[in-house]
Amino acid sequence: MSKTPQNISVWVWIMWVFFVLSSARYPIFLAKNACAIRLTSACNLLAEYYEKTDILENQEFAAALFSQTCEQGSTEGCFRLAKKLFLGDGIEQDFEEASSFFSIACEGNNFSACHALGACYHEGLGVEEDLEQAVHFFRIACEGGSGDACNDLGRCFASGDGVSQNEEEAVRFYEMACNLGSMQGCINIGQVTEDRQQAIHSLERACRRDQQGCDALGVALLENSPHRSIQLFETACEEEVQSACLHLAELYQQGLGVQFDLDRAFHIFEDHCEMGNLDACNHLAGCYAYGLGTPVNEVRAVELFRQTCNEGSMSGCHSLALRRITGTSMPQHEGLARSLFHRACEGGFVEACDTLERIAH
Repeated sequence: MSKTPQNISVWVWIMWVFFVLSSARYPIFLAKNACAIRLTSACNLLAEYYEKTDILENQEFAAALFSQTCEQGSTEGCFRLAKKLFLGDGIEQDFEEASSFFSIACEGNNFSACHALGACYHEGLGVEEDLEQAVHFFRIACEGGSGDACNDLGRCFASGDGVSQNEEEAVRFYEMACNLGSMQGCINIGQVTEDRQQAIHSLERACRRDQQGCDALGVALLENSPHRSIQLFETACEEEVQSACLHLAELYQQGLGVQFDLDRAFHIFEDHCEMGNLDACNHLAGCYAYGLGTPVNEVRAVELFRQTCNEGSMSGCHSLALRRITGTSMPQHEGLARSLFHRACEGGFVEACDTLERIAH
C-alpha cells in the first residue's frame, strides 16, 4: 500500500515540507496539501513561507493560517498570530487581541509568548498596566529558558518594578540571561556589577555576539585602554552601531586616544542626526552653540534642542530650558524655563532636577 501523508511520521513530513519550501524548484502546492489535511506543523511552515515575502496579500494569508492553527491547538500558531496582531503585520493592529492570544500560547508553555505577555503588562498594552503580573510572566518565561525574559526580570529587580529593588537579584538574572544567550543580559552585568573583572568578562562575551556589545565594552575600557576602545568603536561604527559612532565622535572632540578633529566629529554628529538619532542632534546643537567644527550658530542650536525636546529627549529639554532662563538666542522666560526643567526632571534627567533645586533657592 502506498504511503499517504497521514501515514508518514509527523517529523519526517515536516522535514520534507521544509525541504520543499527551501527550494524554488518544488511547487508549494505540496505544502498546501499537507496543510489541507490539517497538519498544523505544515500550516505553520507554510505561513512562515508567506510571511517572508513583502506582499501584503501573503502577510494576510499567513495571519489566516496562524489563526487556523491556533484554533487547532497550536501554541506556536497562537503566538505567531499574536505577534502579527501586536505589530499590525498583515492584519489590523489590536493590542487587546494580541495579549489574549499571547495568554493562550503562554498557557500552552510557549515561553516566548509568556515573555511577550509580561511585556504587555509592563507597558499596559492591551491589558491594564500591572508590574507584578509582568514580573510573574517574565519569571515563567525565564524559568522556561528565555534569556530575554531573564534580562527583563533583572531590569525589574534593578528598578523595583513590581518587586522590591534588589541589585543582587538583578545581577543574578542578568547572569542567567547572558548564559542563555541574551547579549543585553551580558551588557547589563557589565554596567551594574561592582566587580570590574566580572564586568569586563561579561562585556567580552557580549562583544563576541554582537557589535553593540563591543560598543559597551569600549566604554568600559576607555579609561584604562583608550586605544582598544577606539578600535572597538571604529569596528562597531562600521557595522552601523550608531552609539559607537557617537562615542568615536566624542573622542575626536576631546582628542582622547585619537588626533583632535572637531570637523570630523561635527560631520559624524550631523550624519547621525539626519538619521534621526536624538543624541546626535543634541551633540550637533552643542557644536553650533560653541563653534565646534562649525561657525557659532545659536539659532540653529536652539532649533535642534527644540526638535529633540519635542521628540522626547530630556537632555534637549534641559538645554532649551537653560537658554530660556538666561535669554540666550530666545526671549527670557522663567516660567517656561521652569516648565521645561520640570519636564526633563520628571523624564529622569538628573541635571534638570539639580537645576530646579538650585533656582528654587
